[in-house]
Amino acid sequence: MNKVKEILSAMVKALLRAVLVRKKIAVRFLFAFLFTAIWGIANIFILFLIFFQYIWLFITTRQSGAIKGLSHKIIVYTYKILRYISLNETAAPYPFSKFPKEIEDPEEVDLSVELPEEPPAADSGKADTQKSEDKAAASAQTSEKSDSDNDVQEAIIPDHKNES
Repeated sequence: MNKVKEILSAMVKALLRAVLVRKKIAVRFLFAFLFTAIWGIANIFILFLIFFQYIWLFITTRQSGAIKGLSHKIIVYTYKILRYISLNETAAPYPFSKFPKEIEDPEEVDLSVELPEEPPAADSGKADTQKSEDKAAASAQTSEKSDSDNDVQEAIIPDHKNES
């Protein structure tokens, strides 16, 4: 029985030693798991902001600077979370460090569409019809010329039946 206790004691000590050596890895894994949940919530919030921005854009035909700025900051935050989770950054993201600064400024997007100043005139349909009729007449004249060219070519070719 003492032999079993010694073996179990040795196994527990080896396991504790392995855990203590890998304590930083285990803590990092737990933080990564926590930040994965935060990342998922932030993505849902970004989708909500995108949807709201488009509703705002359809109603006012202008972008909301506040929504655009907030969504940009959250996107940068999710980028930092992904870098931490994937072991590309050592510092844990907010709230364990400062909120990240913007990486680059957002671009200005022009989605405005200018309306035509005048509606198309009613006579333009007649003009289009006249143009298509002129094209048809020109193609008919070209085909008549090619037919007359064929007649000339037939006259040039000698008839072998008459010579014999």
